[in-house]
Amino acid sequence: MQRKLHPKDILDALKALQAEGLEGASSSEIHARVGGSYATVGRLLDKLVQENALVRKGKARATRYFSAPVAEYMAEAVRATDRVTATVSPGWSAQARAVLDKLNRPLGVRQPVTYQRRFVDDYAPNESFLLPSELAETLAQEGRMAGRQPAGTYARKVLEQLLIDLSWSSSRLEGNTYSLLATEELFKSGAPPTDLEGVMLLNHKRAIEFLVDAVPSYGLTDSVIRNLHALLMQDLLADSAGLGAIRTKVVNISDTTYVPSQVPQLLEEMISLVIGKTQHIKKPEEAAFSLSVNQA
Repeated sequence: MQRKLHPKDILDALKALQAEGLEGASSSEIHARVGGSYATVGRLLDKLVQENALVRKGKARATRYFSAPVAEYMAEAVRATDRVTATVSPGWSAQARAVLDKLNRPLGVRQPVTYQRRFVDDYAPNESFLLPSELAETLAQEGRMAGRQPAGTYARKVLEQLLIDLSWSSSRLEGNTYSLLATEELFKSGAPPTDLEGVMLLNHKRAIEFLVDAVPSYGLTDSVIRNLHALLMQDLLADSAGLGAIRTKVVNISDTTYVPSQVPQLLEEMISLVIGKTQHIKKPEEAAFSLSVNQA
């Protein structure tokens, strides 16, 4: 089982790299020193920059991280805690508050949970609904296209900006630190990236281009999903045999008590079941949400 990374690991790695004569360090150099997943390293770097424990300079491939004074870091950490404590919560419902309370509980008091296949088994397309009807209608209105053009046709008309916005937004969820402007510059340059964050962004770009062409032609199929995974993870996996394949290695997720399914046969069965049910969902917003939440 891989050791969980902590902010101190990042700070120690940067200190060691600077002691070796480096003037600051890139995210790739830090990742090579601490190991773990690149997304986790990115999230920890973001957190440390936000807390003033690190200073980030430069943009895109020139981004480098530098140590910040410890006193400043500790003072900002106290201020950040005070800000969180003083934050006034929005008008959440009682049900939403109960969920927030669970999410805010320390990891040590949470019960480990794993994938619940009943969530998929009990779902009946067009009879069960994951989205409330009012929200589903709002999303449908937001996504409605002028002239009722086919999705692929519309996507191609807005593809250039879609590639930038969606690639950047999706990669940011994985801890990518590129700015929106730096992402646009990377795409327009046409030059191969020299860092893993750039690779991640270009992978997202290629995956979106693939979806625009493949889904109108082939629909939602197992092959489309596998090819999508291969495009997203190209040059990011240590073992290229895992591209587009059901995982066979143990996977754990940091900062959570969720235990992913580890049995390859079960994973293969569930992905086929999820895809099969989603193919029959008539409302695109419900189908999209179903795919988003049904991940083992």
